[in-house]
This record gives sequence, C-alpha cells and structure tokens, in this order.
Amino acid sequence: MILGSIILDAFKNLSANALRSALTMLGVIIGVASVIAMIAIVEGGQLWLVSSIERLGTNLLFVWQKSLTVEEQRLFKGRSTGLHYDDAIAIQAKFPHLHVVPRVFLEQQLKAGDRHFSGEVTGTSPEFSMARNFQAEQGRFLQQADIAEWKRVVTLGKEVAERLFGSESAIGKEVNIGDQRFMVIGVMQPKGIIYGSNYDEMIFIPVTTALRRFQGTDALRSMIVHVPDRDRMDQTMEQLHAFLIQRHDGVDDVQVRNQGDFLDAVDRTIWTFRIVLGGIAVVALVVGGIGIMNIMLVTV
Repeated sequence: MILGSIILDAFKNLSANALRSALTMLGVIIGVASVIAMIAIVEGGQLWLVSSIERLGTNLLFVWQKSLTVEEQRLFKGRSTGLHYDDAIAIQAKFPHLHVVPRVFLEQQLKAGDRHFSGEVTGTSPEFSMARNFQAEQGRFLQQADIAEWKRVVTLGKEVAERLFGSESAIGKEVNIGDQRFMVIGVMQPKGIIYGSNYDEMIFIPVTTALRRFQGTDALRSMIVHVPDRDRMDQTMEQLHAFLIQRHDGVDDVQVRNQGDFLDAVDRTIWTFRIVLGGIAVVALVVGGIGIMNIMLVTV
C-alpha cells in the first residue's frame, strides 16, 4: 500500500507540473538517444574503415620516397636519386619470397572513338592483382611478358570500360592513352570506392611502359610489398628499410610502413571520438539529472 501511495503521489506531482516534466523527460531521452546514435555511427565508421583497408589486401608493406630537408639534400647531394624501378627489381632478387609491386601514376586522357575519359593511369606489375585482391572480370590482368616487352596493353576498371565502350565488350578494342595506341586486354571486377579511391575508375598499364614510353625516367612514386607470412611483417619491414638505405649509399630517403600502422591510426582516431562522446554523454545526463531534481524540488 505504501509503495502504491508513493507512486500515486509521484504521478500527481508530475501531472501538476506536466510541461516541466515533459520537457525534462524529453531532454533526457534526446540526450541519451543522441549519444547512442553517435556511438553507433562511430562504431560503424570504424568497421567500415577497417573493412576498407582489409579489402585493399592484407600483409602489405608500403614503400615511398621520403622528402629530405634542405640540409639533408646538401649533405647527400649526388649520393642517391631516390626510389627507382631498379630498387623493385633488387628487392625481388634479394627477397624472392616477397611480392613486389612497383607503381607510377600518370594523369592521362583516354579516347575510344568519340568517347573520352580523363583519369589516373597506374603503371604497375602483375603482382598488383594479388596484393590488392583485385581480379579481372573479363580478359586478363597484366603479365610478365607485358612488362618485359614494354607492351602497349591496358586493363580497365569497370566504370572506365563502360564510359568508353558502353555495353559492348572492351576486350581486344583499341584505346588511345595520350598520343599512344593501346589494346584493351582486360576489364576488372567491380570493387567500388575504398579508402577514398574509386577502383572502378582505375587504368592499368605495364610499369615499364609507363616509365619508358610516358615518364622518360625510372623514378617510382611508391611500391607495395606483399609479405606471405604475417608473423614476419615487422622483421621484413626493417630488412627492407636497411636494404634500401644500403642501395642508396647510406641515404635514408625512403619510408617503409606496415599496413598495421594505418589500422593503428584508425584506432587512435576512434578512441578520441569515444572520449569526446563520453564527455557529451556525461553532460547530457547531468543536465537531465538537474532537470529532474528541479521538478522534485518544485513539488516539495
């Protein structure tokens, strides 16, 4: 009976201050719901980012040119000219168990008949398909013979093929890249946008073709190295870094990063968001609690 009387009195007091009670409850409900929604968004974003990174391939090391300070450039002048295709060949020879993927990027316009497409052409090797878990849906990807002979062949992303050839098969068709004619040998499977890059708009030609027919030098922008054994990632990263410094006459002008470094950066960002959201949750609940206390004091 006492409990029932207390509950009845509580409802009477709430009814006497209906508007204040409703606004207080609404504030608490909105505050808690907002926190739950933001947490769900952050967790979903984390899963999406991690999934995107893993869809790009696993057990990967990234090698790219490191910018030197003015003092370092003066000190090391003439000793190293940076990352080159010969470095990729040397790494593959020194570490035959690894899969080395050299990369060079060219901004070019493609033309097939009266249709045009402007985009980034990637000069790379056959290992790219395996390292990035990216397969051809029609035709084939690049092969070693294409690299050795500087062939003018191209594999198109799904969207590029549709833009240039519509519903027709692109295999065996000719396309102009810049002022040079290439034959389409493959169309990649749909992959979509991953980590800011639209893989369906990618265009692949042999790395040697890109270097010698377009760029005119053997300088590389970056390399990807696939390590078959996940447990040897850190060891391999250190070995590669030391090997490249040795090849570059002692000049530390390259960076080698583990794919796990990107995942760690994602985790740190998500952790920061969680702290911020935790603070928002505390503020929301404190404000709601003050509102409830205000109603209780009014009814005394």
